[in-house]
Amino acid sequence: MADSARTLSILALIVIFHNNAFAENKPNRELIDVFLREYPAAAAKLEGFYSEVQMRVQVKEIREEGLPPYLVREQQYIRQGDLFRFINDIQQTDRSGESRGDRSVTVANPKFSFRLARRPDQKEYDVQEVASHASIVESLPLAYKPLFAPMSYFEYRIVDFIKEPEFFITNAIQENNRERKFVKIEWEYHPPEIHQRGYFLFDPSQFWALQEYRNLRWQGNTSEPTDSFSLVRGLVHYQGSFDGFPLIHSFRQWVEFHGAKSDKVVNDKPVQIKDYEVLEIKPGPVPEEEFQLSAFGLPNAGEIIPARRSRLLIILNIVLLAFLGTAFLFRQFARRRQQ
Repeated sequence: MADSARTLSILALIVIFHNNAFAENKPNRELIDVFLREYPAAAAKLEGFYSEVQMRVQVKEIREEGLPPYLVREQQYIRQGDLFRFINDIQQTDRSGESRGDRSVTVANPKFSFRLARRPDQKEYDVQEVASHASIVESLPLAYKPLFAPMSYFEYRIVDFIKEPEFFITNAIQENNRERKFVKIEWEYHPPEIHQRGYFLFDPSQFWALQEYRNLRWQGNTSEPTDSFSLVRGLVHYQGSFDGFPLIHSFRQWVEFHGAKSDKVVNDKPVQIKDYEVLEIKPGPVPEEEFQLSAFGLPNAGEIIPARRSRLLIILNIVLLAFLGTAFLFRQFARRRQQ
């Protein structure tokens, strides 16, 4: 009897251990469903808040942890719905073709989108490009992270990224940090030839604002990296709130390049770091006049023809005059032959 009881006890312990181990590996379906159910609406409200805002941001780019920044910029962000305006002032750089004091301006306006530039010795802006609204907006999340970081991952809106057919949520984990409860969403993304595995960390109490992300990227058709890979990390900090919405204070992104087996550095670039510090943030609507050429001392669209278009019109006029002249001479020659 004693042996039978002991055997049953051991079997019971094995079953308990197996069930616990299985539970640890089993996806938390309930928490995944909560995320999928709550996140889209929360992210829409968060994006709505950050669609009417002004920011002043300092950006530092660093080649390796511990080294001084090789590029320092101060940026101004203004957004009003689908109107965007960004001013970029270079404060420090070691890159060729750039100088301290250089200023560039990017404005995305469905009526007239453009890019301007001004050197330190210039008083007026040069029109660099007249572009489509869509082409400018597409690149904004990568260049001006703090405006998009609470609800974005690189160029993707997270709400769109999780709908990609190659995206899979593998688990959801609740993490406690002091009095706050975060949710970590672990995922995999497998488009052709490029694979990613990582996680997003959200704060459900603050409209599911993104707190952190981390992922591993590699190329090939293997389930694990075999040649080289990159490790990407992002960290978002908030300070204070406005009408219940968290105010972004800083964003840092690391990109580390490694060899899969030897852990060697690829292309002598062990780390690339971008630090964004929000120096000032002002929520609220912005007048449309701030998104026009006149805000920079230039005539508005319709009052000027950009230099590139002016040259094109001149060339077209010359071709047209030459064609008309040739046609006139041909007709005169034909009439004389008839006489």
